[in-house]
Amino acid sequence: MMQTDAFRKWQRKMFLLTLVAVAALFSWDKATGGCNTPAGEEYDVEWDTPATLSATVLCQGDTLTMSGTYKYTGARAGDPGGNVNWKIDGNPVASPYDTSALSADTHTATGYYSETDSFGNICSVPDANIDFTIIKVDLEAKFKIVENETAMSEVTEGGDTFYRTLGGMRVHLDATVTGATPTEYEWSTTSDGKYFGSYAQNAAQLTGPALEGAALNEIYWQGDPERDLDETITLKLTFAGGGTVTKTWNVRSRLLKLESPHQTGDDVKMLQSFLRVVGVSQGSTPGVQGTAVVADADFGSGTDKAAKRLQERDELTPIDGKVGNDTLGKIEKHWNDYLAAFDAFPSSTKINNSHSSFAGWITAGASELATTYTDPIQQSVDPNTSREEILTAWVNKETGTFGHWGYNVNYRVTLGSADEYGSIGFSQIQNRYKYGASPNAAFNSLNLYHPEHAIRAFAVFSNKDTIPGGGGFKKAFVAPQPYKVTKNYAAGIYPRLGNAYTDDNKDLLSKGVMAYNRGPNYAGFTSKPWPELLKDFDPPLPATPFGTRTAIKYALTIQSNAGVPLKTWTWTDKSKITTGADGLANTTKAGDDIQVIAVGQGESDQPCITPGGNGVLNTTPGGDDAIDGTQIQTGNNGVCETTKSGDDVQLIPVGNGKPNSVAITPGSDDTLNSTPAGDDQNPELQFDYGEQEWLNGKTWPQKRDE
Repeated sequence: MMQTDAFRKWQRKMFLLTLVAVAALFSWDKATGGCNTPAGEEYDVEWDTPATLSATVLCQGDTLTMSGTYKYTGARAGDPGGNVNWKIDGNPVASPYDTSALSADTHTATGYYSETDSFGNICSVPDANIDFTIIKVDLEAKFKIVENETAMSEVTEGGDTFYRTLGGMRVHLDATVTGATPTEYEWSTTSDGKYFGSYAQNAAQLTGPALEGAALNEIYWQGDPERDLDETITLKLTFAGGGTVTKTWNVRSRLLKLESPHQTGDDVKMLQSFLRVVGVSQGSTPGVQGTAVVADADFGSGTDKAAKRLQERDELTPIDGKVGNDTLGKIEKHWNDYLAAFDAFPSSTKINNSHSSFAGWITAGASELATTYTDPIQQSVDPNTSREEILTAWVNKETGTFGHWGYNVNYRVTLGSADEYGSIGFSQIQNRYKYGASPNAAFNSLNLYHPEHAIRAFAVFSNKDTIPGGGGFKKAFVAPQPYKVTKNYAAGIYPRLGNAYTDDNKDLLSKGVMAYNRGPNYAGFTSKPWPELLKDFDPPLPATPFGTRTAIKYALTIQSNAGVPLKTWTWTDKSKITTGADGLANTTKAGDDIQVIAVGQGESDQPCITPGGNGVLNTTPGGDDAIDGTQIQTGNNGVCETTKSGDDVQLIPVGNGKPNSVAITPGSDDTLNSTPAGDDQNPELQFDYGEQEWLNGKTWPQKRDE
């Protein structure tokens, strides 16, 4: 009995010593894996040796599977046995345990095991405290079109959760981590798209090692300009001790279009915000005077109208309002240029001729213009008026109070409202020359959304005849100078500016500026001297906004506002045949001339006899003469057929008409084809008529007949 009791005591002692030795080797292994979307990732905690659990990294909402094995030494090594038991914050928990039930971030877990040995004894290891953190990773996705960032909302559709974006636009991804501080952030995407460090158009693209860093909690992702993006953005976070969390988000794009019910969402709002700032109208009137697009995230009829306008001015087909890959590609080009201009002047909600940099922009544009409108030419036009003054007046004429952007909406670009060409900002260069189907190489280095480049575009457009609709200054001032016209004026043809007239540099300036409005290929530029254009297209202006008269006024107004002296010419007119001393027409018209007075007759309704000193008309009319008030006038035949009585005064001899009356004038060809007969005459009249009279609304014939 004593021997048996001693043996049993020895046996228990040896078991306990073995247990203590084994327990010293045991520890908890940290969880493997990371934090992913959707929540519910499982982590197995296994009891191995000799790893140590110092900080288990989990995400709130994940599931911790609490199970394990232990190992014996000696004969029973490797045999499984025992149960792992858990307490969190001192409370026993079942396995598995959903960590979303935890409201705070840091908790204490207690892990131990127990089993019954072969002798029926319960063997246990004292509690081992294990601290671990519930990591929260929240992502805020935002976009910014110029002014304010807009928070984006995740969409759940068909069981998938994702953000909607407009292909080609940047999304600001901002990760907020609570519960622990990552030692490194690492971003990646599945295939398409690029990462940047800011919204700025010139921000460097981030690749490779640049996508990893201890402070890289926010980044800017830009998808390709495609309508069917489906990208997964991954953020891997590493913590002290080597623990990692991996979080993913999905971003998608779609074909935006008008449908019922209307499409809604962040991607629609991105599109609307873009259309709004680049000046597209959603109303019946285009451009700056039209209705600015409302960014309400609802693709309605207004957005459809604006999208079609963009397609039309960019020369896309079909014009259907559907924002597919072709339209997205154009949007990307516009946005890159607009954003570069905005980045240069982010605090300038309005840009017009009052901007502090306006004079510098004008100087840059004037330097471009000097390649055709040189210093010697400018001096010959007016030494007291500079190119800068002319260009300033020109820009102000084009954009007036509207300026370059911000007239009625902050940062909204001024587009022309008179037509659907989408003329941009200060330049008013038609959109198609930069963004249409066949952009002109002359504008490759110019960004029409940038105010300085827009003003320089004035000069480029006027200097280069390789641009459709451009080259007016080149044709005016650069050999062979097709706008420089010399015309001989033979006797009888009006206006007779001497025997011949040649356009001088002031005239060519007028034609060059006019060409910007009228177009450079107008036939009158190469067939008529400038003063003859004024005579042939005298006021009043037509009701339509475009045309030769409107373009003449455009050119003269710009020069007048710049301070360029306006010209006056002395005209010689030999455009009619008048009656001679007998006052009777002796000439029969030729060609398409107009016979104003029939041959053998005079001018009707002319005073023939007036009262004498007594103030009383004593004479009775003869023939078809008639009394008009206190005088007798010629009748329809224009011949005085009455002999005076008493002291009345005989103004026109009996049988005569009024001398110097117009008998014949030119017809539609503006050429006098008739030759005077008898004592009829072809008199030469001289009078002054010029640009100021034209601007004042006085016509050439009015001035001639004064």
